Amino acid sequence: MTKKSRYSISDAAIQNEEMELNTYFNNKVNIPHDQFGDNNSRFQQITICIKYSFSWRKLWAFTGPGFLMSIAYLDPGNIESDMQTGVIANYRLLWVLLYSTILGLLMQILSARMGVVTGKHLAELCYSRYHKMPRLLLWIMTEIAIIGSDMQEVIGTALALYMLTNRWLPLWAGVLLTILDTVTFLFLDKYGLRKLETFFAFLIAIMAMTFGYEFVRAKPDAGKIGLGMALPYCKDCDKDVLLQAVGIVGAIIMPHNLYLHSALVKSRNVDNRKRLEAKDANRYILIESSIALFVSFLINLAVTSVFAHGLSGKTNADIWKLCSNRSDKFVNMDILENDNKTFEADLYQAGIFLGCQFGALPFYIWAVGILAAGQSSTMTGTYSGQFAMEGFLNLQWPRWKRTLLTRSIAIAPTLAVTIFSDIKELTGMNDYLNALMVIQLPFAVLPTLTFSSSKLVMGKFVNNLFNLIVATLLSFVVIAINIYSTIQLTIDNSTKQNGPILYPITIILGILYISFIIYLIGCFLSVLGVRFHERIPIIVVSSETNATNNDCVEIIKNGPEELDTYFQSEVNIPECYSFKWKRLWSFIGPGLLMSIAYLDPGNIESDMQCGVIAGYKLLWILLWSTILGLLIQILSARIGVVTGKHLAELCYSRYHKLPRLLLWIMTEIAIIGSDMQEVIGTALALYMLTNRLLPLWAGVLITILDTFSFLFLDKFGVRKLEAFFGFLITIMAVTFGYEFFVVRPDIGGIATGSALPYCKGCRKDALLQAVGIVGAIIQPHNLYLHSALVKSRKVNNRKRLETKDANRYIAIESAIVLFISLLINMAVISVFAKGLYGKTNHDVYEVCERQKSKRFIDMNVLSNDNRTFVADLYQAGIFLGCQFGELPYYIWAIGILAAGQSSTMTGTYAGQFAMEGFLNLKWPRWKRVLLTRSIAIAPTFLVTIFSNVQSLTGMNDYLNALMVIQLPFAILPTLTFSSSIMVMGKFVNNLFNLIIATTLSIVVIVVNIYFAIQLIVDKSGHYSYITVPVSILFGSFYLIFILYLNACFLTVLGVRFHQKIPVIGKYFQESSEHEYKYLD
Repeated sequence: MTKKSRYSISDAAIQNEEMELNTYFNNKVNIPHDQFGDNNSRFQQITICIKYSFSWRKLWAFTGPGFLMSIAYLDPGNIESDMQTGVIANYRLLWVLLYSTILGLLMQILSARMGVVTGKHLAELCYSRYHKMPRLLLWIMTEIAIIGSDMQEVIGTALALYMLTNRWLPLWAGVLLTILDTVTFLFLDKYGLRKLETFFAFLIAIMAMTFGYEFVRAKPDAGKIGLGMALPYCKDCDKDVLLQAVGIVGAIIMPHNLYLHSALVKSRNVDNRKRLEAKDANRYILIESSIALFVSFLINLAVTSVFAHGLSGKTNADIWKLCSNRSDKFVNMDILENDNKTFEADLYQAGIFLGCQFGALPFYIWAVGILAAGQSSTMTGTYSGQFAMEGFLNLQWPRWKRTLLTRSIAIAPTLAVTIFSDIKELTGMNDYLNALMVIQLPFAVLPTLTFSSSKLVMGKFVNNLFNLIVATLLSFVVIAINIYSTIQLTIDNSTKQNGPILYPITIILGILYISFIIYLIGCFLSVLGVRFHERIPIIVVSSETNATNNDCVEIIKNGPEELDTYFQSEVNIPECYSFKWKRLWSFIGPGLLMSIAYLDPGNIESDMQCGVIAGYKLLWILLWSTILGLLIQILSARIGVVTGKHLAELCYSRYHKLPRLLLWIMTEIAIIGSDMQEVIGTALALYMLTNRLLPLWAGVLITILDTFSFLFLDKFGVRKLEAFFGFLITIMAVTFGYEFFVVRPDIGGIATGSALPYCKGCRKDALLQAVGIVGAIIQPHNLYLHSALVKSRKVNNRKRLETKDANRYIAIESAIVLFISLLINMAVISVFAKGLYGKTNHDVYEVCERQKSKRFIDMNVLSNDNRTFVADLYQAGIFLGCQFGELPYYIWAIGILAAGQSSTMTGTYAGQFAMEGFLNLKWPRWKRVLLTRSIAIAPTFLVTIFSNVQSLTGMNDYLNALMVIQLPFAILPTLTFSSSIMVMGKFVNNLFNLIIATTLSIVVIVVNIYFAIQLIVDKSGHYSYITVPVSILFGSFYLIFILYLNACFLTVLGVRFHQKIPVIGKYFQESSEHEYKYLD
């Protein structure tokens, strides 16, 4: 590829400047029909059958906008309103929730119908029909509602993170983190409309499962639920209950949601010039909206019922007594009061109650539900703001600017409250924000009623008499009680000190507020034909057209530029590629070599320490780390198959000299660190097998020879080499499996630890060990290795179907071998969870004291005190021998030897590929092996001479930390290239892979950086005045390089806001053409 065929990021920004301004409805979803017309235009036009019968396929095509709309019914403000309803009114206001949802459905249908019939959304209609001053005021009110809703999302997300981390992450930090989630969501709609809608459906499913779990766990009274929905009556209700009823309406019907829904429906390719097609579209949108809001109603109903059953009528003393008996980390007694006042819950206290009443799991599940509610609302708020700005002002901003502005305004007051106040004040903000939604409601409801009732706008789809009467009456009732509640809120919050100021301001603003509502009502009356008020000059609704069409008033043409989008969604017809065991066998090999990095001595020591420190409680970390590793390995392998280049070669062709040199250095450091672990494991295994006759330093030197003994193995063919490594993996499976059957761990404990993502009573050392597992499992250089190993299979990557088939078999093989590695790692953890968890030095010393006559027992490495026993590979083997006999000791040593030896050759290959790829430099393999092993041996050899066996095995902690630090420099290039359509063509990451891999990778990188920092802090000791400044200096360069790699990743995703930074355009290149084309 020549230099001319590349373009820099800054060039891409110019070429794609207009693409940033695209909104949701630029990507049209074609609706399936029974008959098809001609195909004259660029986009296939569809002629609808005259006979309209219900079609599930058609309904599926319309499914999407309603679910995005329904998210506003499930934001953190709604969840808090539901919770408070249950606490204050028991089941008595469930009918208000039901009828509010029905009213919301009616208003949403009117709003959506406008979008379908006119081809314009509500904000665009306001721009074309209202004069300048009214539409500017409407825009301001809509923006206030959006910012208020965004603040609720910030509060919900920050609070959920605060709960999930057991208060470890401060609220202010959680608030700041919400800046990142908006940027994360910016690229989602680049991957196709349907995938975006699927993602939001997934978030709704999480809310349904989490809040549904709380419902099943709490077991509310079904009879009272039915009665509460059926009887529109509230016996013995006081002022608080009535205000809460009003709050339900304000929380359910979000003003900006009407603007949103009218725009979302434009994503469906409907010819609104054809009355029957528009009518059919309205029918399916009605069905989809009803289904979506029914789901949201069930979720809101579940939340209300849970707290009606558990907290209604309870006092502070009741909750205090309940929680005082628990010692769980999540219990925060500081926010609970011990008096006889009625308990007033917020989102945080509600979670604490659930934890105190039902256990820790409901507490964390509640937090996950709140997090999903906050995250799902983020993107819909972004779209609402985008549509409002484009519609009211006819102004287009890049979405990242729009999002950053809205979120910054939302964060400022929230951050101030978190810093200068407490958690009660933060959660209490939701009450004021719900009141803000109440105040803004007329400014969405009245324009919706006005335009949907206008024959000039809607033509034959104008509101019928029934819709008009019901919508108008209910809307005016809602507006009246909302105004009442606002007045009542002002009275309740006024004091003798602020009253003289608060009342005049409220009166002045109230007069202006009511005047604007009266103006909007006048406009509404105009379209109904009421004329007595038209002498007032300001009350005029401008008309855009004087003529009417038989079907609708105006035709808004959808030109090709509106339909065109960066990604065109296609559904490929699957070929008949049947599964063949013989074909799978031919692909088995690369995965075996890759899986060895999951079983090296560093992994085995990490597993052993995990069992000793945390018992079975961190098995789920091992499971999910392996799953993440599998996902990343598959992406890496796919790169090799599709492009014909391994990861290091792609780095050479895509990054400029300085970044790729830095990546090579980081990769070499990881390889050397891994090689040191193999040297330590092999030397230690030989030390144990010879009963300490062979000194450790001699074992270290012997490891030079074993590298050369492997050099000739690949001379006999790749299949025999792979078979040899399969044999070494079998030895590990047999040896560590033997230990498992000898020790007989608790199967129930293993199953619980694997299934429950929770670590009850875990201390800081257990949490650090959890991070250590991730760092030990996912080896950075292994991604470079796997992308190269798959090139050993003869696949014609110019044939798309053959490439797809190869990717499938490689995924199956990788899954099989990593499942085997998972079982081996799980066996090691379980053995020491059963044998050493909770044991003290004295316990182990006492066991070995009775067996000290045996040759393998080394009492010099055992202490006789009451401190918790902290084992290493050597002490673990001694314990097995003392507890179960001599044979388990030697079998353990054989397993460690196999782990060390098997890792040697893969490290050699990884180094070879890295040097050839990053530097375009080929060395004879013996030189490469000698250099790497010499660097690895030097420090290890010095430790064995000048220190003892415990210092040698303790090096593994630092080496695992080294792996942790290097991890981003393999994951980020893998994500970057596998997500680049220029590199991968049709094999670019799909939305699911991208979201899961990116999210998990970001989490891994963040916790790994934290782990490295914590290790530096813990180990700095008296030399902190040196280690801390040096760490800060290197850490700054480290983070800058990670940010650069993230920017490159964002570039291939189409995110462009960072492109003005010259160094990014200078140091990363994206090909202007697809390099990889297919013959079929």
